[in-house]
Amino acid sequence: MERSQIETVLREIIGKRLPNVDSAAIAMNQELADFGIDSLTLNWICADMEDAFEFIMSGADIIHLKTLETAVAYVEKRIS
Repeated sequence: MERSQIETVLREIIGKRLPNVDSAAIAMNQELADFGIDSLTLNWICADMEDAFEFIMSGADIIHLKTLETAVAYVEKRIS
């Protein structure tokens, strides 16, 4: 899967979990916390990522998902 495809899927996941946020407008290096992502929402996003990309995340990995850029890089590493 190419980087742009991963980004698209992640934007869809974020858009589903944060319906008041235009996920297409999220800058790659913008902190996801700026959009009001709390710990519960982040856990749901992680669960959606696991389903979409077919891998299991450890609890420690969640702290690395601070921006869309870091989330894309994380998925790239996990599925390569």
